[in-house]
Amino acid sequence: MKLAAFQMSAATPHAERLPKVEAAMREAASAGADLLIAPELCLSGYGRGPELSDLAQGLDGEWATQLSALSDTLGIAVIAGFPERAGETRYISALIKRPGVAPEVYRKGTLYGDYERSIFTAAGPSTMIVEIAGLKVGVLICYDVEFPENTRRLAMAGADLIAVPTALPWGGIGEASGTGSFVVEHLVPTRACENVNFVAYINNSDTDERVTFQGESVICAPNGSVLAKAPKDGDKLLLADIDPRAYDAVRAYLPYPEDVGPLL
Repeated sequence: MKLAAFQMSAATPHAERLPKVEAAMREAASAGADLLIAPELCLSGYGRGPELSDLAQGLDGEWATQLSALSDTLGIAVIAGFPERAGETRYISALIKRPGVAPEVYRKGTLYGDYERSIFTAAGPSTMIVEIAGLKVGVLICYDVEFPENTRRLAMAGADLIAVPTALPWGGIGEASGTGSFVVEHLVPTRACENVNFVAYINNSDTDERVTFQGESVICAPNGSVLAKAPKDGDKLLLADIDPRAYDAVRAYLPYPEDVGPLL
């Protein structure tokens, strides 16, 4: 699989968000990518507060409809974050669209902080895996990846790659001595290594109405190494080859998923 990951500026005006994701899909497809991952709530913006409840859409809304049509036309899959409307309930969700397949959704299992909890409902743990370009792709959103149980559950279900649209802010655990992100530099590579699979952690950047984001989107290999990384600021399209067979020796040396046994 050739993976494309689109770090997107949170300063993007609302009307330009969908067109920007569509442009990234076109660029990724022209580069031969099989899948594009875009950040958490990238289609609406993260920091718009209670307005997100009104902005939320279902899988029959404009976002899903237009990205689905483009996915089918270009032959590229897309995973992109949006606020989902499901009756009276609102979720932080990831639209998952594969060419020729009806759109699917992953809903964020664990919400972070009072801000998210004041608008959205937590979906709880789930195992979302789809097949793209012959590989099994698991999906989490942001805070979900900070719980090792979530990535281990996907690994035990056979995930080759875990896609993580995120909205990691600058500061707190996101900042290590002012030089970089603890989550990006340590946690995400550890999740890849401890499950011996690929992890793509794709962030917003810059500042929206409420939040300054870390940027630094990263794609990690099964040995914890970094295949591609974005800067702190601005839009950036990352490309990486996702070939599990290239890491067979790592799995032989570190058979963590096999040796841990069934999850309790």
